[in-house]
Amino acid sequence: MQAISRRSLLGGLALLSVSPSLAAETLSVDAAEGPVKLNRFASGRTGKRPAVLVLHGSRGFDLRPQAYERYANALTADGIDACFVRYYTPADEQAFETLQTRERREAYETGRFDAWAARVSSVLSAVLAGADSSGRIGLLGFSLGGYVAAARRRGTRGCPRWRCFMAACPTRSHLR
Repeated sequence: MQAISRRSLLGGLALLSVSPSLAAETLSVDAAEGPVKLNRFASGRTGKRPAVLVLHGSRGFDLRPQAYERYANALTADGIDACFVRYYTPADEQAFETLQTRERREAYETGRFDAWAARVSSVLSAVLAGADSSGRIGLLGFSLGGYVAAARRRGTRGCPRWRCFMAACPTRSHLR
C-alpha cells in the first residue's frame, strides 16, 4: 500500500484552502408552519436558467457543508442554479435534539414527510415563479431528503417541467 507523502498532503490542503467557494444568497419562502429558509447559489449564466432544489439528509447541511458545496459547484458550472432548502421547522429541529434512538427518529420522520413535502412544494413554486427561472426545475434529495423528494413527487403526476433525483439509504422501517 502506498503512503501519502507529507508534501502531497500539505499541497492538497493548500489547494482546498484557496479553492473558491460560492456566494450564497439567503432567501425565505412563506409556507405552511412558517417560512422556509434557503440558500441560493446562482450560476454565472445570464438570462433564464434551470434550478435544482437540494434537500438535506437528517442532519441538515451543516454536518458536511463541503460535500454539499461540491454539488452546488457542479450545478452552477453547468449553468444551473442550486438552492439548498432547509425544510425543517424550528419545532422539527427541537424535536430532533430530543429523539435519541433511531426508531424514534424514524417514527418522527415518517409522520413529517407530507408536511416537509408541502414545504418543499412552496419553495418549488416560488423558484419557478422567479424572474430568472426557465421553468425547469429538479429535486436532488440526499438520504432523508430523498424520501422527502419522493413524497413531493407523489403529488405531481403528469408534471413534465421538473425532475426528481434521489439518493436515499433505506432502512427496514422505510421499506414496510
